[in-house]
Order: sequence, then structure tokens, then C-alpha cells
Amino acid sequence: MATNVLSYDQRKDSTSKYDDDIDVKVAEAGGDDPRVDYSGFAQKTDPVEIKLVRKLDLFIMYQTAVSILFAGYVIFGVPSNMLITRVKPSLYLCLVMLTWSVLSICTSFTKNFGQLCAVRFLLGCTEAPYYPGALFLISNFYTRTEVATRIAILYTGNVLATAFAGLIAAGVFHMDGMLGYAGWQWLFIIAPSPASSPFCAYPFLPDSPLTTRWLTPEERQLAHDRLQRDNVDRVEAGSTWQGLKQAVVDPRVWIFALMFNMHLSANGFKNFFPSKTVAIIGFALAPATLNTGVRYFAMMVFTLGTYGVNSLILGWASTVCSQTPEKKAVVIAMLTTAGNASFIYTPYLFREQDKPRYTLAMVAMAAFSLGTLLCGWVMRIILKRQNRTLAETGAPTKYPY
Repeated sequence: MATNVLSYDQRKDSTSKYDDDIDVKVAEAGGDDPRVDYSGFAQKTDPVEIKLVRKLDLFIMYQTAVSILFAGYVIFGVPSNMLITRVKPSLYLCLVMLTWSVLSICTSFTKNFGQLCAVRFLLGCTEAPYYPGALFLISNFYTRTEVATRIAILYTGNVLATAFAGLIAAGVFHMDGMLGYAGWQWLFIIAPSPASSPFCAYPFLPDSPLTTRWLTPEERQLAHDRLQRDNVDRVEAGSTWQGLKQAVVDPRVWIFALMFNMHLSANGFKNFFPSKTVAIIGFALAPATLNTGVRYFAMMVFTLGTYGVNSLILGWASTVCSQTPEKKAVVIAMLTTAGNASFIYTPYLFREQDKPRYTLAMVAMAAFSLGTLLCGWVMRIILKRQNRTLAETGAPTKYPY
């Protein structure tokens, strides 16, 4: 059988306009000459081969720039929530958001891949305290029947931001060239600007039920007492390291962490994470057809209930594993850390060669969804057994797990 091998001229003619656009953008940005090899141990002279290597590098660089933010998130999530139990949460969260906004603006001034990765990593480090810190603050005021709804309201802000981000970006990109900055640079300058004045929120943020400025003394005591009544197996507060040890040795924490990781692994692209059996059906439909209408329907199917699952898992864990404030803070951070660790590897599931069906990624998403379901079922069995033990021993608790 004859093998079709393209000559140099044929390969040169077959290069896409997309590749030419890459060359132009790299040259305009002051980068290396697209015609000169910059990467290999053995010098290459074929311009088409050099262009291929550069194209591969750019795609890998993009995935790395996405992933490295969550590396910083994973490293600093737990230490930050250990610290928040020893400082004023209201002041701490304001400071980290101010730092985050400054670093986000710095992204627009990066000149090369190394600088971009460094800023993205630091961005993840400063973003890590916010979400678990906010969840810890919410869980300090609401009972188990209330906390999931409040977490869902908080998470709705993320959903709305995702919904409107594209529209905002479309408008900002029209500023391309203004004052000598590209459109993408303006996006990183404008988008984080509202977060640069977080101290407007400081007077309204509470620290704990007994120290909330805008509650009366009677309301403070009631807010404190009802949380104490809602806590199962409550013990006296200890050090932050004791809280870390209590969380690490509790097997329920690891099941919750795995559940949350599986859940967000299924949300590995564009913040779509499927849940439960309905999600699996959606991910089966998506790669099965290229029909636009069916694929949009599949997208809606596997996002039904998705954002609610996030709140349910976090609310469930924060009430089940809340024997001390220090343990609860670590548990919340462990879950968010485990969840965000998924964003380090899931971008690599959506490979260029798998377009347009992304079969590998869709199968993986369905498997992650099934894993979330199984973890939830295992936790249900464990807690039912513990409730039965509490009843048999006559433990003085009004509210079982």
C-alpha cells in the first residue's frame, strides 16, 4: 500500500491561517522569531516542524497556566482556614481579597510564560482563603437545616459571574489598543477592580455569633446557643493543630473530600459539573451526536442539579464534622482543596484531537458523577449506623446526624 508523504512544499502550503495568526501574535508580542527553533536539543531547520512544535507548546502552556492557579489553591487552602480561627475573619477576608485583586491586575503586565505562571500561582494562593473562609463564616451562624441554602446563595454569585463573564469580556475586548494595551490586558485590569475595595464590606461582615456588632446581646446569645444545640458529639475547642488532627483521623472527612473531588472533577471544563444519574445521561448524549439542538439539551441535562450538589456536600460536611470550630474549619478547607485539585488535571482530559465529541472527557465526567453518587450512598450508610449507636447508648443529643 502506498504511503502518502507530504513534501516540504506541500506541508508549507497546508499550514492553516490559524498557525499564521499565532506567528503574527508571537512576533507582535516581542517573542522569538517563529521561523527559528528555540526549544529542542537538536536544532531544527524545517519551518513547518518548528511551527508544529510551537503550536504544541502554546496549547500545553495554556493548560498549564489554567492548572497552576489551582496548585496554589491546593497548597494554601488548609493552612488559611486554620489561621482564620485565630484572627478576625471579617478583616482577614478583606485583606486577602485586596491582595487577590492586585495580583489579578498584575496578570495584564506579564511579558512571558514564566511571569504568567508565577502570577497565576500567587493568584491561587491568595484566592485559596476566600471560599473556604466564607463557608466557615456562614457555618458559624446557621444550623444544618439552614446552611446548605445559604451556601447555595453564595455559590449563585459564582454562577452569575460565569454567565455574564463572556458578555463583559466581549465589551472589554473592544478596548483593544486603547492607551497601548491589548483587549485581554484591559480585561485583567477592569474585571478585578470591584474587589480592590473590599473594606466597603468590612462593617457588615460578622466574626462570630457572640461578637457580631449589629446584633443585640440577646440575639448574640441565641445565635450562639442554637448552634451549640445543633452540634452532635461536641467537644471543647482546642488548638488549630488539634483541629487538623481531628479532621485527618476522621474517615468521614476523607469520604466527603473524595465526594467533593469527584463532583468537581465532573465540573472540569467551563464549570459544568454533572451530578447523579441524570448527569450521566447528559454526558452520554453529548458525545453521541453532533446535532446542535441535542447537544444543547444534553448540556442542560447534565447541569441540572449540578450547582445544588456543591452546596449540599459542603453544608453536609460542615455540620457532620463540626465537633470543634477548629476541626470544622479544617474540614471545609480539606473539601475545597480536594475539589480544586481536580482542576489541575481535568483540563488535560479535553484534548485537541478529541474534538468535537470529546469522548474521553465525557466518559470521565460520567464516571466522576457515578463516583459522587456512590460516596454519598456510603456516607448515608455510615451516618445511619452512627445514629443507631447514639440511640442505643442513650447519648444526650437531640439532633442525630
